[in-house]
Amino acid sequence: MSSNPSQINELYEFGPFRLDLLAHLLFREGVPVPLAPKSYDVLVYLVKNPGRAISREDLLTAVWPDTVVSDASLTQAVFLLRKALGDGDEGWIETVPKVGYRFKDAVRQIDRAVETAPPAAEAPPEPVAPIGLSRRRLLAGSALGLLGVGAAAVIFRSRRPAVPQSRPTTPPPSSLLRVERELRVPPDAERILGTTEGTLVFSAPGAYYLQPLDGAVPASRLPLTAGERVADRLVEDDLVVVSGTSVLRRHALKQTDRTLGTVPEEAAANVTRVLVSDSGRHLVLAGPAAVFVFALPQPPDLDQSGRQLTPSAQLRPGVLPGEVLAVSELFLARVAGAGAPLRAFELATGKPILEAPFAELEPHHIAIDDATGRIAVSGAFDSIALFSVEKGARPERIPRRGWTHGMAFVPDVPTLVVSGYGGLSAHRDRPVAELPGVAT
Repeated sequence: MSSNPSQINELYEFGPFRLDLLAHLLFREGVPVPLAPKSYDVLVYLVKNPGRAISREDLLTAVWPDTVVSDASLTQAVFLLRKALGDGDEGWIETVPKVGYRFKDAVRQIDRAVETAPPAAEAPPEPVAPIGLSRRRLLAGSALGLLGVGAAAVIFRSRRPAVPQSRPTTPPPSSLLRVERELRVPPDAERILGTTEGTLVFSAPGAYYLQPLDGAVPASRLPLTAGERVADRLVEDDLVVVSGTSVLRRHALKQTDRTLGTVPEEAAANVTRVLVSDSGRHLVLAGPAAVFVFALPQPPDLDQSGRQLTPSAQLRPGVLPGEVLAVSELFLARVAGAGAPLRAFELATGKPILEAPFAELEPHHIAIDDATGRIAVSGAFDSIALFSVEKGARPERIPRRGWTHGMAFVPDVPTLVVSGYGGLSAHRDRPVAELPGVAT
C-alpha cells in the first residue's frame, strides 16, 4: 500500500500503541511490535479510518493494488494483526458481519513537530506479488501427504477429462497436470492436512500452520496445548483433535471447539498416530498397545461433551515403529516393512479382509481406493505395489524411478497420483502425466 509524501510523517496513537508512518513501525509503550508487511498495511488503512466500517473489497484494493488475491489473504493479515495487538476475537479491530472490519474510534493523530518520534527502522521486505489462481486446481501436497523439511508445496491445475464410454486405446494428454504456483513450506511442517476458505493447513510438532494459497502473506503458526494431537486430515473446515480423553472438532481458522465425546483411558494412553476418514465418520487412535477405531457423531449431532465413545474395533498388536497406516471410508490398511505382510481390515468392524506378503524393507505411504478395493504401497523402492481386496495377495507392480513419498487416488477414473524423488506423476492403467522437476 503506497503513501503520499503529505501523509508519511503522520503519527497515530491508540491505547498503549503508537503507529509511526515515517518509521514504518508500530510501537507498544515504546517497544517495536513485529508485524508482517501486509498486516502493517491493513493497520494503516484501518487507523486512518477509525469508527468506520471498511468493506473487505476496499481493504483488498488498498492493500493489494493491481494484484488479484483471495479473501483468505485479508483474513490471514487481520488474524496476524489481531495477534500482534493482543486482541481476542474482538478488540481494537471489530468484525462487521457481511461487510468487513471497523477499527475502534479511539485514535489520536499526533503533530510530529512537537513530538520526539521513536527511531526509524528498516521496513520489512515486501513479499513478491502473487499471480491469480485458477478455481480448478489439484493441490498436490494435500493429495500426497507427507512433506520433506524445507520443501515447497506445489499447486497444480487439474484438467478433469470426461469419463469415456469405452476404455481409450491411447493415454490422455500429458497436460493433465501442470505447475501453477509454488509456496514455501515452514521448516517444521510435517503434513498438509487440507484446505479451507482458500487457506492451506499444515501440521507441525505441537502446532499447525495456516498459509493462504495465493501466497500474499506468510504462514502463521498456531500452537496446540500440551498433550493435544491432530488427525491426519481436515474434515470440512475442522481439525480433529484428541486432547487427553476428549475428541474435539476445531475450526481451523476460527479456533472454536466442539466436543464429540470422550474415549477410554486405554485408547487415549500413549497415542502415537491419529487418523480420521474423509467424512469424519471414523477415528483411529494408534498406539503401541493397540489400534482403536471409533465411530464419530455427525452434524447436527455434535458438541456432546458427556458422550462416551465406545470402540467399534480393536486391532492388536499395536502400531510398530516405522509402520504405515491409512484409512478410507471402508478400509484400514497397515504395513510395517522388513518382510512383514500388508494387512487390510473393514474399518467399521475390524474384520480382516486381506493379508499379503510384502518383501520390501521400508514402506512410506499407503493409498486406498474404496471404489475398486485397490491398495497402493510405496516407499524406498523403485516401484509401487498395487494390491486388490478382491483379487487377493498377489500385487501388480508399477515401475517408478526413485523412491516415492506420497500418493493419493483422485476419483476421476480413478487416477493414482504419486510424488517422490523421481518427481510427480499420474497413473491409470499406465502413466498419463509426469512432472519430473517436482519432488517432495
